[in-house]
Amino acid sequence: MYCGKTKIPIGSKVTIVANVHGTNFEEFIGEEGVATHPYFSGCQHIGWIGVSLNKESKYGKKFNFHQEEIAYETP
Repeated sequence: MYCGKTKIPIGSKVTIVANVHGTNFEEFIGEEGVATHPYFSGCQHIGWIGVSLNKESKYGKKFNFHQEEIAYETP
């Protein structure tokens, strides 16, 4: 099964590598997490996935990122 409308498998290990579409997510570059379906509180259009970060930030742990903003390894 894939994350949202992408070809990224759910459960993939993700690293945030860019801030192409975000607002104030620069501090997340280099952070790691796990890919899932896009969260309802963020963008859910084609190409977006949910990421549960490995560590808590001041904004929380669960965010949506565009597939261009991440690098991933399949589980």
